[in-house]
Amino acid sequence: MTKNYSLWSMLVLVALILAGCAWGEQPDWDSEGDTLVLSSFWEGEISSNFVYYFAFDPDGDPLTGPSTDPADWEESQKYYVVKWERSNFYLQKPGERETFFYDGRVEGNEIRIELSLEEMGNPGVVDIMVVSTDLGGNLKDYLERYFSVYTDRPYTSREDSLSDEEEPSANLSRVEVEIR
Repeated sequence: MTKNYSLWSMLVLVALILAGCAWGEQPDWDSEGDTLVLSSFWEGEISSNFVYYFAFDPDGDPLTGPSTDPADWEESQKYYVVKWERSNFYLQKPGERETFFYDGRVEGNEIRIELSLEEMGNPGVVDIMVVSTDLGGNLKDYLERYFSVYTDRPYTSREDSLSDEEEPSANLSRVEVEIR
């Protein structure tokens, strides 16, 4: 009986080794995050009566971030711009045409976007500006100033202290950025 028990134990051990063990692939704990996840929160439900813009400047210089005017971003062609307009997300990369964007979602008063840092050249710093406009392009609300996210920090947030927009759906409340 002891020989059978030993034989079975040996077979199980060999099977585990050949199967690669039950733990599976382990993450590289020293690696930095490769995804930027931005969540913007607005005072009211997200509305198709407004356009919501998110500009990302990955040039690594925290002194040269996006202005508050989306028209400037189009002209400069140096930013990654995600916008939500009429229930669709779009992405415009520097020097390229706008395309549909599938890594965003809207839920209640939150817009959430996921961007690949690798696609942006693995920057150490990304400057971010968030803006809402009406459908005619008139500014409704925006961060007072862009803010810089250092990609070696897992979490950054900014409050928009100005409650200057009468329409809650266009009034930015807070922006949170996670690096995953």
